[in-house]
Amino acid sequence: MLWHADAAFTGRHRFLLTAAPGGKTTFEHSEAFTGFLIPMLAGLGMFKAIARMYDQMNEALKVRVEQHAELDRREATEDIFVPE
Repeated sequence: MLWHADAAFTGRHRFLLTAAPGGKTTFEHSEAFTGFLIPMLAGLGMFKAIARMYDQMNEALKVRVEQHAELDRREATEDIFVPE
């Protein structure tokens, strides 16, 4: 998934999901900025703040995905009771 916004600066935001061994998925999350406002925005600390928010979002996504994977594993290994 990729999107960008054109203005006094442009941000190209990307989520890349790649199949990994063992039925796992590698998640890559990045954003690249260009434009004449970039030095000023960087000086205001905007990109450090954005990076912290993305780190928090990535960690929350990781926790959620791992919780769902654990539930799926449990469901797959539960004995199914079939009444006689």
